Amino acid sequence: KGNYSIQVTDKTASLKFSSIGFGDVEARLGNKTVVDANLISEAKALSEVVVVGYGVQQRKSFTGSSAKVGGAEIAQQVAPSFDKALGGRAAGVQVANTGGDPSAPARIRIRGVNSISGGQGPLFVVDGVPFITGNFAATVNSNSLGDINPNDIENIEVLKDGSATAIYGSRASNGVIIITTKKGTKEGKMKVNYDANIGFSSPASRFDLLNSDQFVMIANEKRANAGLGSAARPSPTGTNTDWQSVVFNNNALAVQQNISFSGGTQKSTYFFSLNYSDQRGIFISNRNKAYRIRFNIESEVNKYVKIGNNLTLSKQDDYGQNDGTNALSGSMASTLRMLPNVNPYDPTSPTGFNILGPALNSVGFGPNAIGIDDNYTNPAFTLTQNQFTSEKLRAVNNTFLELSIVKGLKFRSTFTYDILSEYGF
Repeated sequence: KGNYSIQVTDKTASLKFSSIGFGDVEARLGNKTVVDANLISEAKALSEVVVVGYGVQQRKSFTGSSAKVGGAEIAQQVAPSFDKALGGRAAGVQVANTGGDPSAPARIRIRGVNSISGGQGPLFVVDGVPFITGNFAATVNSNSLGDINPNDIENIEVLKDGSATAIYGSRASNGVIIITTKKGTKEGKMKVNYDANIGFSSPASRFDLLNSDQFVMIANEKRANAGLGSAARPSPTGTNTDWQSVVFNNNALAVQQNISFSGGTQKSTYFFSLNYSDQRGIFISNRNKAYRIRFNIESEVNKYVKIGNNLTLSKQDDYGQNDGTNALSGSMASTLRMLPNVNPYDPTSPTGFNILGPALNSVGFGPNAIGIDDNYTNPAFTLTQNQFTSEKLRAVNNTFLELSIVKGLKFRSTFTYDILSEYGF
């Protein structure tokens, strides 16, 4: 009921009352024997804000549907791009990694599929500017969201309902993901932060396939039921190949290193970061290497004018198989069709692999009378010899001028250019 008693002998003392969400009250005792305190709610203690297209609003006055993800939650994940670490961190946001390739973009859906014939991915906005996303590679997967250093992200705001279209137009019909990057501080002293992450990835599960003896028995039984003679024979050398172990990486290494410098004065702030990332995929051919540089500076010319510039430079090297329309058979599909009583390697072949010449387009029969249907290739040969590389260079620069016209009203003009160049070989 709020009743209390305290033994105090010093009449010059005072009592301090405090509670979360309320302002503190201090009462001097003097000759008082009863002290009642009335706490007044403090709005700024409850002022969590939401970043929208036209500014910042208090959470309690925001009428749309949104979710917020802190940058620290993303930075602690060992991932080649922040979109892969977004899954499970915001209600109504579905994130699916479409394969084991670290260079492949994640599929993001906000509150389901909203379009039948149009795009289904959300609009990305970085520091107030729409960001071009997608897979622009001609051969090997390439994720343009990988140009953003996950360690540079301060927070991510997800606008999930139709009210976002009033801000960004039809591009926001599938939701909006607003990214705010880190800025410098006005404390005067430079802050230097360095962090390094290391991780490993392996297939979560594997297909349960027949071993060599089981394959020979089942294959011959199938042919016998069809009135045909035996075609599969045990390997004279006892070969029992686990083709999944041949093509999968166990404990594929992932390394990230990041260093940043930030600081400023009462009038200006700056932030500079360098990032290196190297992540191998669960297939032996897949790999993503990224180098990222980011620099931003903001300065108050006077109390009415503020200027700033935000520059991002990135280079991504993606390695993998040809993913175009003229690509060879899929590596996983080939792996599941391979014969367990056949060795993937042949030291007598000029290539070192068990493949048939001169077309080199199918695996050798080994002890079997017939080979594999549908012209499936030897995945060990394909993954190690038929590799493609995609090299992507990107520069994004954002310059702004902000005028404080009257209290509560600001005019901001932004000039942005985005240059992307990609080579495949």
